[in-house]
Amino acid sequence: MATAPPLSEPAIGPSLSPHRRVLHCVVLTNGSRATRSVSTQREKMMDRIVVGVDGSEGSKVALAWAVEEALLREATLELVNVYAPPMIYDGISIAIQAEELLLAPRRAAEALVKELAGGIDAVPVETHAIEDASAPRALVEHADGAAMLVVSARGLGPFRRMLLGSVSSNVAHHATCPVVIIPAATS
Repeated sequence: MATAPPLSEPAIGPSLSPHRRVLHCVVLTNGSRATRSVSTQREKMMDRIVVGVDGSEGSKVALAWAVEEALLREATLELVNVYAPPMIYDGISIAIQAEELLLAPRRAAEALVKELAGGIDAVPVETHAIEDASAPRALVEHADGAAMLVVSARGLGPFRRMLLGSVSSNVAHHATCPVVIIPAATS
């Protein structure tokens, strides 16, 4: 009976750029993609780095790390925002009201990824707004076949800062590509 390869030990290390402050991150892989070497220029150009963004400061730090990595790999950067399906309540009697309620979450997600992508001109960027009740599931599915998936870890206090957020923990356990978890900036 075939089983999935176990996750390797996390590798903790500094950012690769000598021009930025040292930023430690956790990289988890299932072992299969981490050792892949890029043998041709064409393969290298087809690499994609998927980064989950939600507008938080943590996701902006993760995005900055992903931009730097995309530069090093000459990869396309894909910004993904996952938004929950809208809730429709009884009592909405005007079609325009219902349409606005249905479209508002998508418009907000699209505006967010476009705003974040607007400041990036060093690498090719694609933006994606995905409707799904489960952000981890949507990120894992979108990142299938990617060079890596980058997300931020959230922390709410001194003790909780050591823990992973629910999204980062879920993608680390279920993604088929390497996952880079960038800790929230500490002051």
